[in-house]
Amino acid sequence: MEWIEIFDLSIFRSLLRSTAPIAIVGMAAAMCSAAGVLNIGLEGKMLNAAFAGVYASYTFESVWAGFTAGIIAGLLTAALFGLLSFTLGADEVLAGLAINIFALAGTTYLMRTIFGQAGFFSDPRIVGFEPISVPFLRGTFLEPILSARSFNLTLNPSAFKEFTTNFA
Repeated sequence: MEWIEIFDLSIFRSLLRSTAPIAIVGMAAAMCSAAGVLNIGLEGKMLNAAFAGVYASYTFESVWAGFTAGIIAGLLTAALFGLLSFTLGADEVLAGLAINIFALAGTTYLMRTIFGQAGFFSDPRIVGFEPISVPFLRGTFLEPILSARSFNLTLNPSAFKEFTTNFA
């Protein structure tokens, strides 16, 4: 079997889905760098926001509760970084490192405490956004790459949490 036989468009689609959160955090890091802030705590913000979003979506069975909880958790983690770095004068690298360490430890602990498992959690009560149809991309060369049937953009908090907790 040759290596080209192993490659399938579904692998490419999975790669795009998996790398999207990291690409978004990379763009946020570039914006922080342009503003003169060395913010290495972005992964911790992503973990906290993802966990809060999944937990709220699971608890309230509402996509909007998960979305709102994720935004609030990300903002609170960013406010903590600002408080440590700018108000209290802590080194930006150390503050970001502390946020990353505590976010990883905290989300791992809460996963084990609340859901009884670590690393991966999936449940039908975790509600995600419905697929968004983008009609102008139908029939283009991007359609088979980005979707198996038609072009749909799915925003799913459980998939985001699954991706971010695989490293815990």
